[in-house]
Amino acid sequence: MVHFDAHTDCYEKLDHFLGAKKSAAHWASYLVKQGNVDPKTSTQIGIRGNPRTLDWLQREVLTLDIKLLLWTNIKN
Repeated sequence: MVHFDAHTDCYEKLDHFLGAKKSAAHWASYLVKQGNVDPKTSTQIGIRGNPRTLDWLQREVLTLDIKLLLWTNIKN
C-alpha cells in the first residue's frame, strides 16, 4: 500500500479519537492488525503529524533532506 497523507492514521493506543472508537485516525492500524495490509510492503508519504505515532510504525523514517542528499550523491 502507498499512503499519501499528512498523518499516519494509525492511532492504536488511544481508545477513541474525538469520541469515535474507529475513525479516520485509526484505519491504517486496523487494516494491518486485520491482515488486510502488509506493512513490510507499504509506505507512507508526506507524514507531518504527531511524532508519537511514529513509535507504532517501527520503521525507518526518511526526510526530504535525506532523500535530496541521496539523490545528489547518485547523480554525481
